[in-house]
Amino acid sequence: MERRLTGLLTITLVSMSPSAFGQPTQLPVAPEPTPIETRTYQVKARIKNNAGITPFKVGELITVRFTYDINSKKLRSDDSYAHRVSKRNKMTFASGETKFAATEDIIIAVSSGKYYQTLNFVANDLELPEGWETNHKRGRQHYVVMFQTLTPEGVITGNSIPDRFSLSDFKDTAEVRLNFVEGVKFPGGEVKRGVVMCKIESLEEVKH
Repeated sequence: MERRLTGLLTITLVSMSPSAFGQPTQLPVAPEPTPIETRTYQVKARIKNNAGITPFKVGELITVRFTYDINSKKLRSDDSYAHRVSKRNKMTFASGETKFAATEDIIIAVSSGKYYQTLNFVANDLELPEGWETNHKRGRQHYVVMFQTLTPEGVITGNSIPDRFSLSDFKDTAEVRLNFVEGVKFPGGEVKRGVVMCKIESLEEVKH
């Protein structure tokens, strides 16, 4: 009797095995991680209007360095535009010894259409130098490096982030704007509302 039970148990276990039906057991395969691809650029822009924010000297240069993640995730999009964010996106501004750093996620805003292509890098808040004060409430102010060309042909395809780009790709607009629309206090003064306007004169990729 013991021998018969053992035989039945063996037959039952074999018949329940997936290989008995020609289906070998497969272990789940982990998805490939998204590769990390970032680009870093530095622009130098001439201050054209300081809106009364005197530490920004009209005629002097402001330097902006920004890093963006090629695989930044979409916040919102359609066929012609997309807003993307990544923790790897970074941005700093410097005017002489006065330095600022973005503290929120940098939004990459890409759009293209029949008559234009636009690429903007937008910070919603800044870490200010000592002695400066402003409203840090998210969404109230923004600080942007902006590029636009009034042609449908260029480095942007649909709403995708370009792998690389140059200043010559954006012939119509290349600006840095610091939008202190909620006002700002700084050593020696205060402005209730002001936008610092700068024209980009150079753009170069910074190799890691």
